[in-house]
Amino acid sequence: LQKYDKMQPKSGVGEFLGHLLENEPYLFEEAVDAQITLLVEQVEAAQEQPEVSDESALVLYQRMEEVKMAERRRAVSDIMYYSILNKFGVLGVNLVEPSQLHGIVNLGPTNLTALTKGVHSGEALEMVRTHLMAILGPAMPQDSGSMYSTAAKMSKLQGAQMYAASLMFGYFLRRVDKRFQLERSTGTLRSTEETVRMLEDLFNSAEDAEMTTSDPDEAPVTSDETKAPSLKEYIESFDQEKLVETASLLSIESVALVQEYESVLFGNLQKLQQEMMDVVGEDATSAEDLMKRVMQAVEDEAVETLTISYADQRRLVLEAVAFGSFLRDSESYIEMSASVPLLTAAPPMGQPPMGQ
Repeated sequence: LQKYDKMQPKSGVGEFLGHLLENEPYLFEEAVDAQITLLVEQVEAAQEQPEVSDESALVLYQRMEEVKMAERRRAVSDIMYYSILNKFGVLGVNLVEPSQLHGIVNLGPTNLTALTKGVHSGEALEMVRTHLMAILGPAMPQDSGSMYSTAAKMSKLQGAQMYAASLMFGYFLRRVDKRFQLERSTGTLRSTEETVRMLEDLFNSAEDAEMTTSDPDEAPVTSDETKAPSLKEYIESFDQEKLVETASLLSIESVALVQEYESVLFGNLQKLQQEMMDVVGEDATSAEDLMKRVMQAVEDEAVETLTISYADQRRLVLEAVAFGSFLRDSESYIEMSASVPLLTAAPPMGQPPMGQ
């Protein structure tokens, strides 16, 4: 297993899980369950607040509980992070290292099959392909050889934005695919046309009953023409509010993990944004003008840049999508395993993922 030193553990739980993952990975999943149980016991104990009559003692007690709560949040974030690393380890895929994302990028070979079929359902994989083509754009070569020999130059900020958008897309896709699969398995998944037809039948049923005479030997007419929607059609049926809700990270722990991971990979994102703003200015007259200035800044290397082949861009996108999917898996596992809430609800992030 690759040694991961990108993000340092922020809790004793993280140190313990990181040690197991590196030295005794076969014990990792059992250890995760045990740590979740211990955190649940801590929360339950905290809910049994003792009777404290002295005001200064009460303030001290509340402050101690705040410190313990912050420690639990760090522990939960570490559980999610190392669970994600474990999933990549099971796939046999090494994550991109920060040291590789400088100048002329060469990420080396990876297992694309593991990053695609090893992560996503068949229908979700079609959505990943659509997202990949949208991110890489029309200039993406159509043959395998050119994917490796053709490179694009971009700012490091653009590389970070590409990774962030793909991570959020992976998180969104896992959430919606799980919901889609559940509705399909329980028989509640219906196409828009079928729903409309059922409502019309319901509204007209009383009138039809009065106007027709039922024949007990006549079989009801059924139609097999209505097909259940595909995952793509299912997503397209979402209104804007539902899209935003589904695309939002659900917990503060996930938000913190994503922000830290992206910063460790690409550097200080605020610094990269400020670097770009200092070069392109704030007086662009249109989006087209702004884009021209960004392209010129990259061409002149006035900002930190990456020269990266389309094959390596593909790898970054697929890794980020998988990371986002695994983030949702780990978050969901904690939700289902804990008898009390361990995750802290986060506010909606406000925008649907790219590629939709």
